[in-house]
Amino acid sequence: MRAVWLERIWASNAWKSIPGPYQIENAEGAAKTGPDKGVGKYRARRENKIQVKELSKKELELKSQELEILKQNQEKEPENKQFNATELFDKYNRSVFKIYVLNEFKELHITGTGFLIGDEGYAVTNYHVLQNANNAYIEMINGDIIDIDFDKIVGYNNQDDFVIFKLETHKNIKGFEDYSDVPVKNGTTVFTIGNPSGGESNTISQGIITGQNGKDLQFSAPIDHGSSGSPLFNSQGQIVGLVWGGKHNGNLYKALKIMHLELS
Repeated sequence: MRAVWLERIWASNAWKSIPGPYQIENAEGAAKTGPDKGVGKYRARRENKIQVKELSKKELELKSQELEILKQNQEKEPENKQFNATELFDKYNRSVFKIYVLNEFKELHITGTGFLIGDEGYAVTNYHVLQNANNAYIEMINGDIIDIDFDKIVGYNNQDDFVIFKLETHKNIKGFEDYSDVPVKNGTTVFTIGNPSGGESNTISQGIITGQNGKDLQFSAPIDHGSSGSPLFNSQGQIVGLVWGGKHNGNLYKALKIMHLELS
């Protein structure tokens, strides 16, 4: 009898008016009970979860884009960034090489230094380093030996004491980045990487600009025989001069101002 009574209530929809624990609200707030009880509320919760997941996905995409932009900005070195000696050496050590000059008997005559500028294989040293050379070759810091092809000399000036030549096999090595006309004041911190005779290959020294005279800069960073042709650069890694010599007494070392190097 009880079963029949329940079937009649169910068939007549009379159960909709039964108050109590059977009655719940769906997502739209309408009353709902019976065999579907809880389904509307469950659907609403599920839809809300889906919305939360979708929002979270969008937020993750935005965060990913923000992180990528931040990474790119960090990789870009800010203008006028100052580097210390260790950072500069790590950055430009591969751009500096040792020069061996041979006499007519193919015996070692003198040694010097040179360096790469830009990323197309252009190299610079002093004119007096190669002046009396019958043959000459360079040794890169990684041990590579490359003959200097005198037919690849693209410019020189014996009075300003520089030679520019090309190393076709080392276009992939990036040289010093900025060789433009950089204003230099007395007291500016400068560095040089060179190959002093009797010393290790590519040694770095630090000093300041102590004076200027016409085309030349005077600086205090120690150099020695074999350092001719070394780059003189500031704490931003910008080339300011081409080292050509000097006197040890009083640290009177000299470099040609880079603006007088015919690089263009």
